[in-house]
Amino acid sequence: MKWYAGLKRCSHKRGRAWRNCINAVTRAYAKPLPKLFAQRTAEHACTSMNGAGESQLNPEDPEYRQKQAQLAATLQDCMAKARA
Repeated sequence: MKWYAGLKRCSHKRGRAWRNCINAVTRAYAKPLPKLFAQRTAEHACTSMNGAGESQLNPEDPEYRQKQAQLAATLQDCMAKARA
């Protein structure tokens, strides 16, 4: 992430210069972080929902492939909404 690259540039500085560098990195990347964390949370919810759905599938069921394809489509839709 660019955030860590910015912090790495600050690592050799000391005192007030270090604090100013950290503050500059924080200001530069503070806006994208909440959106990124919200997206990550939404993606995790999608994958856990998909995992719960797959655990309920029975491979012996004659409609197994249809249900599995439906779960895959649901996962893709959910991920697309999470990344939008």
